[in-house]
Amino acid sequence: MKKIIFVTLLLTAMFSKAQELSYGVAIGGNQYEVYCDCGISSDEVGTSKIGLYFGGYIDYGFTDHIGAKALIAYNQKIMGGDIPVNFSFIDINPSFKYSFGKEYNKGFYLLLGPRFSFLLNAEFQNQEITDFFESSHIGLQLGMGATIYKFLELEIRFDYGVSALYEVMGKDREIFGGLLVLNLNLEKLINK
Repeated sequence: MKKIIFVTLLLTAMFSKAQELSYGVAIGGNQYEVYCDCGISSDEVGTSKIGLYFGGYIDYGFTDHIGAKALIAYNQKIMGGDIPVNFSFIDINPSFKYSFGKEYNKGFYLLLGPRFSFLLNAEFQNQEITDFFESSHIGLQLGMGATIYKFLELEIRFDYGVSALYEVMGKDREIFGGLLVLNLNLEKLINK
């Protein structure tokens, strides 16, 4: 019984202090590459290009240091060999956020969480080839960011594909990459 009361008091204290909700837009770029634990031909790798990334987010601080950030975004991933494939995804990223500042959402922070991607379309030489790829896949993202101005944050995130995007001769092909994102905190901009 004492343990239940202690845990209840601890959780109440954690969630009653420094609750902060913010929201905004994110825009940036990414670069992805295909990988496999087998040999990959030069037709599959080597010429990935920078893709467009934009969306919206909600960020909620539970305490002065711990919070959660949820993001939904359009993510263009351009990967492949000499003539790359242009992918369009909707990504959903719920992340655990740890803020190192004196107050939540001010200063440097770390992010960790899954990525759920849903394929909208895939094009190769202006031809639709979406049916050759998995309609959804999962990844893991680790990132860091910092407030660079009152309502601007700069983030870098590393993305590791856990599930396959496609398969060649029984071997799964996953993706990995990185994102550089500028977040515009609309809540701070509107309510400053």
